[in-house]
Amino acid sequence: GVQLPGWDRQRRCPLVVAAANGKASAHAIKVLLDANADVTVSESQGITPLFMAIQFSTVDVVESLVKAGACIETKDDNMQTVLHHAARAGAVKDILMLLIDLINEHEFDKAEERKIQERNNAHVQEADEGTHAQRNKMSVFDPIDKWGRTPIHWGILGGHRHVVVTFLDAGASVKPLRTHDEQGNEVETPLAMAERLAKCGAAAGRASVWGDIAVVLRKRGAK
Repeated sequence: GVQLPGWDRQRRCPLVVAAANGKASAHAIKVLLDANADVTVSESQGITPLFMAIQFSTVDVVESLVKAGACIETKDDNMQTVLHHAARAGAVKDILMLLIDLINEHEFDKAEERKIQERNNAHVQEADEGTHAQRNKMSVFDPIDKWGRTPIHWGILGGHRHVVVTFLDAGASVKPLRTHDEQGNEVETPLAMAERLAKCGAAAGRASVWGDIAVVLRKRGAK
């Protein structure tokens, strides 16, 4: 078999390093996965190979990590999910759509499991099944990190219009889901954030993508 290298002096895991190596990572990832490298390993701040691949690698690498057992529900130490990392990086649409499909599939499987459990529970009425599934569906693309921000917030911050549009099309909300973060600080709404950044860009004499994002948000019902 292949001898797996250990963590380096900077406490970097080989699989995480390979996943962060862009398009050149595909071969290294395959070698490590063939040698049964642990895809669930995490570094400082809870960074996993999947998070790094979403930010720096290709859709094929992301898919190979998921097939090898990487969990799409994992959160880092800042409570950020795969969607937050994709939004922050301005991931390509192929990766965004893969994540959306994986999450939808995962949520469907969980809903089916809930239905089986609830049917076997004499104290839970079957009428509640749709309510639980709908509640879960409403929040699945709006996970909140430690700063009270959703992936939409991070897509806006990075000026990644395609991320904002793709997540909105998938069912993300334009409305604030939390008014304050864990420290009690007020959380900006997505529209307020886009408008603030658009004004900053205008003051600097630059054409601003944030103005375009604000238009998109208003068309989707943001106020």
